[in-house]
Amino acid sequence: MKLFEYPDSTGGRRVTGVRRRAWHARGSAAAALTGLLLAFEAAAPLAAHAAGATPHKHAASAAGEGRVALAIALGGLLFFPVVWSLFAIAAWELGRLFGGASTGSRPTMRWGFWAFVGFDNRVSTSKTVAIVWTYSVASTILSLIVARWLGFPEGLKRFENQGLQAEYALLIGGPLGAAILAKGIVSTRVEAGTTAKPAAGSPSAADLVSNDAGETDLGDLQYLLFNIIALVFFWSEFLRAPYEALPTIPEVLLGLTSVAAVGYVANKSLASAPAITSVSPTPGIVGGKAQLVCSGLLREGDDSTLVTVSFGAAKASPPMLSFTATQGALLDVTVPEAAGQVELTVTTPSGKKAVWPQYPIAPKILRPPEGAEAGKPMKIKTTGVVALGPALPNLTVTIAGIAAKDAHIEGGELAVTVPTNVHPGAQTLLVTTAGGSDEATIVIAG
Repeated sequence: MKLFEYPDSTGGRRVTGVRRRAWHARGSAAAALTGLLLAFEAAAPLAAHAAGATPHKHAASAAGEGRVALAIALGGLLFFPVVWSLFAIAAWELGRLFGGASTGSRPTMRWGFWAFVGFDNRVSTSKTVAIVWTYSVASTILSLIVARWLGFPEGLKRFENQGLQAEYALLIGGPLGAAILAKGIVSTRVEAGTTAKPAAGSPSAADLVSNDAGETDLGDLQYLLFNIIALVFFWSEFLRAPYEALPTIPEVLLGLTSVAAVGYVANKSLASAPAITSVSPTPGIVGGKAQLVCSGLLREGDDSTLVTVSFGAAKASPPMLSFTATQGALLDVTVPEAAGQVELTVTTPSGKKAVWPQYPIAPKILRPPEGAEAGKPMKIKTTGVVALGPALPNLTVTIAGIAAKDAHIEGGELAVTVPTNVHPGAQTLLVTTAGGSDEATIVIAG
């Protein structure tokens, strides 16, 4: 498809065109950016004409060639991770085939998105800003070189004469420094147990402006927003006149991005309140194991025997304490006799306290009753039921889908009356509380 046409300096016709081809879905970002650049190129002369402007033909040609050169440069840089992945895979395969030198698992194909994701499997705000600024400046400088190859050296000559403006050292170095400092601060706090970074299920664009709890983080939002504004200015000015080399960034934008970077790093250094960040498994079973990920509660070397973990009113035996580089402090405990939805509390000797408001404890049928008869009482040995208390809130017991009546605690066991309309033979017994449910098969006598 011909994108623009203009007369060259000899009076002949010079045509430059680019054919857009469909490619793999993972390369769609590069295709979209290329299309945007080319659309801008096609629309710019029309907009100038509509406004009554009559730019110099050579300047218009240089601008068009500059945008095509930028598309080529940006496309090449975006595909660099793919080329690198292919090289790594090829080296691994050759090492395996010739001498068995390859170690570890086979490298996977990388499409670039991995560079934006942190060790907690979340999209990193600091990484994203640093990478986007690096690619933006690198692609524009490379486009000046490509434009010279296409016969328009004005932009590169101007760049060589004026050099790289000082503000770009701040725009590239600032985000990079913020990324390094943020990672160092968070890693140190995780290792010390003062914060936790449980891995996310999958990366999401919402991670850019959210904390680990999924709530909007003002520091992240401000840092990202001001850099987006600066990037919009940078790209709009460069696309308007690529032959003028890199645009000069206004001081007010530099100030806003710099202050936002300082605030972003400072936000990472603030001590977080003691918290339980995750509990697994859900629901818990009495006598089973539960793991609590804690933040701001414990440090390496603390005596775990002095830590109290309570499930509602029931205290667990002293937990086992361990630390990981990604999650922080981990407490492994045995679930005590509790039932329903309970408040999970961790208390340290120093007085620090963290609460997980609702943790479900599911009932478990330990021994189905024998010799049950329709219309007669029966006892069911369970866990996760008796701790509900005499009122047995939110408890239901059904046999063959029919609700049993007169549920109460008798001799430390759950007692109910078998419905009169239950048929003899094997039937399903289902016990349900606010914490979950369990079922077993019982035989109703004929």
